[in-house]
Amino acid sequence: MTRHIYQNLNFTITTNEDHSYGISKRIVWDGDTKLWAHVFVDQNIKLERRNLSLKTINDLYDKAMENPDGGLNDGNCRKFTVFRKAKNSNDKYIIKINQEASALALENCGWFIFLSNNIKDATEALSIRGRREIAEKAFNNVNNKTKDENVAVSGAKQYSNKIFIGFLSLILTSRMHKTMVGDHLSKNYTIKELYFILKSKIKVKNKTAYSPLTSKRETILDIFNCPYPEDDF
Repeated sequence: MTRHIYQNLNFTITTNEDHSYGISKRIVWDGDTKLWAHVFVDQNIKLERRNLSLKTINDLYDKAMENPDGGLNDGNCRKFTVFRKAKNSNDKYIIKINQEASALALENCGWFIFLSNNIKDATEALSIRGRREIAEKAFNNVNNKTKDENVAVSGAKQYSNKIFIGFLSLILTSRMHKTMVGDHLSKNYTIKELYFILKSKIKVKNKTAYSPLTSKRETILDIFNCPYPEDDF
């Protein structure tokens, strides 16, 4: 149903500098529940997971070659390798990579699907996914930094203050992302890239210099209605 969306410009969705392909279809779930299914394939994720899958398949093949009997008892080895009894040979088996199973696994890399009862548009669904990932990453950062073993504080009050600051950063990150989407900054920058541009500065003899500001930085500061930073000189 959806293979034709891959590399079809009619189904291209651009976010930041990445390109995904997506399509939305109305489906019936569990007999009578009508939902929207949003199906996507992401180029970057596809390449990353394809490389991981290739390594996994090759590792399983090497494992089967080193220990055929062990490979026969390994479900993953049997999935991606073919064992054939050897004839007129000292080897017990002739082992080859299962081309059909491997090709299918590689083809499926990078695909993901969302189900929704009210979101009809693929672009909107992908945007919600992006916002969710940003919120999850920010929350994980707060969580990791506030674990007992990582919080270098001397008391409960200081601990609470650090957690409070962490959640303030989570709120600010979410607000920044909302502004980026509204003013189309998200088409050109990720939040990580935005932070990098904003924090760039020059240290000269223990003095901080921000000027001259780049055009990118001026545009970002203007969109967020922030004053231009001043040099320490």
